[in-house]
Amino acid sequence: MTRSAGSGAPSPVVHLLPADANRGAQRGARLLVDALSSIDQPHLALTLFAAPAGLLLPERSLGLADPRGRGLGFSWKAIRRLRRTLRSMRPAALVLHGGEVLPYAALAAPRVHFYAPGAMLDTHAHKFIQPLLNLIARACLRRGVSANSLTLAGLVLGVLAALCIAAGWPQWGVAVLWLSGLIDAADGTLARLTAPSA
Repeated sequence: MTRSAGSGAPSPVVHLLPADANRGAQRGARLLVDALSSIDQPHLALTLFAAPAGLLLPERSLGLADPRGRGLGFSWKAIRRLRRTLRSMRPAALVLHGGEVLPYAALAAPRVHFYAPGAMLDTHAHKFIQPLLNLIARACLRRGVSANSLTLAGLVLGVLAALCIAAGWPQWGVAVLWLSGLIDAADGTLARLTAPSA
């Protein structure tokens, strides 16, 4: 357990999301925050952009206006505001929900340990990685490896990544997590290749 500097209160684990919404990712984040939070290790949700109340109901929000074309770039103002907010909160770790928040966290808090489940191959990078995914999927298809086997391998690697990070090896954890994301994306490509055509 990490304590905030200058106080006896434990440092929170901050779950970072782009905005609140009525979607599965926000509901999943809320369930995770509630399940993991305790007096010894509080967890809280933080959003970057203002949005109507959804399923997350974050404890904190930077409340920034959603920049036009957010998917095409990012807001430098959000990076500056996130950096100030995280300095005041002194989080024990960041959990990044979605690929969109990864560059914000990396630029605003480079010294904070973070875990980014599923964020390695978001929709923006997918088009560049798709040729590699096709190659992996075809190789698995030739060898008789099923999409379910790839899913299980991705899950095992995700758990291994978490163990690496918990053991104090964040670089290995990020590398294994990236490989887990690659396999997770490849299993979808393999499933599409093996799906019966109508």
